[in-house]
Amino acid sequence: MERLRRNSIFAVCLLFALAWAGCEPNDPIGAEVSIRDTRPGLGALAEGNKVVTVHYTGMLASNGDVFDTTRQDDREPLSFHLESGLVENDPQARRVIEGFTRGVPGMRVGGLRLVTVPPQLAWGTRGAGCNDPEDPTNCTIPPNATLIFEIELMDVRDPEE
Repeated sequence: MERLRRNSIFAVCLLFALAWAGCEPNDPIGAEVSIRDTRPGLGALAEGNKVVTVHYTGMLASNGDVFDTTRQDDREPLSFHLESGLVENDPQARRVIEGFTRGVPGMRVGGLRLVTVPPQLAWGTRGAGCNDPEDPTNCTIPPNATLIFEIELMDVRDPEE
């Protein structure tokens, strides 16, 4: 739990990293997310250029370690534009990882989904949160890590013009 607290601010920055900010796409063409709905929602559908608001928990598929969550007391849900991945009201114009934007479409408000994201749609061969770039074994998200996100869709709305 202490490790989660230490890394939560850093991990939030990771989730919203710009694609050009050190991420290697590793040829995302053909890469797919795996989706499993654990609770179907009954509300509005996440589609098109809607703005979605989600709670999420990100885990390493290799060992289940949590690297980030909005489920902490001091965290707000995340809102982003579904098509572009642009985080809403972010002065730095950050975007969520591509695997995250591929995993939310088709959900309905109230739904809970597990989304497995391959490295090509996350941080690729570089990993993220590495204290020493020369030592990839000391990273919050190791190189070539497959990630699992538990995502709860809280809201869907039209973007503000």
